This record gives sequence, C-alpha cells and structure tokens, in this order.
Amino acid sequence: MKLTRLLGTVAALALLSASAQAQVLPPSGGGGSGTVTSVGQTFTGGLISVAGSPVTTSGTLALTVVGTSGGVPYFSSTSGWASSAALANGQFVVGGGAGASPTTVVAAAAADVQIGTDATKPVTSSALSGAAAFQTLTLATTVAWNMQLGWNAALTLTASGDTIAAPTNIVAGQTYTLLLSQDATGSRTVSWASAFDWGAAGTPTLTTTASKTDMISCVASSTTNLDCVINKGF
Repeated sequence: MKLTRLLGTVAALALLSASAQAQVLPPSGGGGSGTVTSVGQTFTGGLISVAGSPVTTSGTLALTVVGTSGGVPYFSSTSGWASSAALANGQFVVGGGAGASPTTVVAAAAADVQIGTDATKPVTSSALSGAAAFQTLTLATTVAWNMQLGWNAALTLTASGDTIAAPTNIVAGQTYTLLLSQDATGSRTVSWASAFDWGAAGTPTLTTTASKTDMISCVASSTTNLDCVINKGF
C-alpha cells in the first residue's frame, strides 16, 4: 500500500510538470482524487496588476508593479497600497498621516533660521552656518539693524555722531553680536538707542584707534531689550 502511494505521488508530479495540471492526492486515511484544470492569481490592495490569469492549459502569470516614477509606495488604508506622486529631488520626505500620501518639503534657508518662525522646514548645517553670517550695516544718521537679516552684524564708522537705533525683529533669548570698526582715520563715536542696556558699567566708550574693532555682545532679555557688554581693541 505504501509503495502504491509513492508511485502515485511520482506520477502526479510528472503530470504537473508536463501539462500544468496538479494531481490531487487523497488525504491520509481517505480516498478520492481529482485534477486542477485552472490556475489563477489575484492581488488586492493596489500597486500590483495581474496578467495571464487564469492559466487553463499553459501560460504565464505576470505580476506588474504599477506606480508613479519617483514616488514611494504607502498604505492608503489598512489593506490598500498606493503610490505617492513623484517626490522632488533632494528634498525631505514627510508623512501625510493615516491614509494620506507622503510629500516633500524644502529645507530651511539661512533666512528661515534667522527669522525663526517656520515650524515645517527641516534645518541643515548649511542653513545654521549661513544664519550666523555677518550682515553689513549702513552708516547713517540713524543706523538700522534688522536682526532677521543676521544675528551678527558689522559696521565701519566713517563719521561721528550717528545713532545705533533700536534693532527690529529681536527674538527673546537670542544672542547677537555687533562689530564696530574705526576707519583709517579713527576717533569715530556713536550714540545708542535705549534698547541697548549696558548695566552698571554704563554706556561704553569706543576704542578710537584707527582701524581697530570693538565687539558688542548682547543677549535679548525681551523682544525690546538687549543686555550688552563690550570687548575692545581687536
């Protein structure tokens, strides 16, 4: 009986190879037999299409991935797949939430870091270093310093008597630096707006030596007040 079953199994495998039909073997302890005359394939959930199904005599079942070039697959539901739109080259991918497609966002620029209000753009090391770049202030009767254009600033004094105005767009807790340089003549002086608080030391006297630089370092204690110290003679 065991030999008969073994020979039946070998015959079934040969038949499957030759005619794409599968011999159905009886379960242990049971009887009966049959043949499979049609083999089919389906795929639910999206992204993959099926061609050539069913195979009834001979043929090929072809599975084809269907998506968007440059996109990424994601679960559009608990049992469904989909492809996102093409994602922009070199940008950051962010999830869209349950059932929604991933998208891309551009990285923050140095100006975004300086402004400090965008909550969606990722920050790169390049943007951080760019945000620290010095902006060059223009000498005028009233010198303007928009701190969104640069936490660090530089100004060369070519005349005396001008006023460093209260900076705009101060961010509380941020530190700021101003380099004040004498021109080749020297002996230039400035006045300071009340936003610059010098503490017990009082308003400083600048180095007046030609071509020397003083460094003013400030911490914003509020959006309208800067607590400052001076280091002289660089």
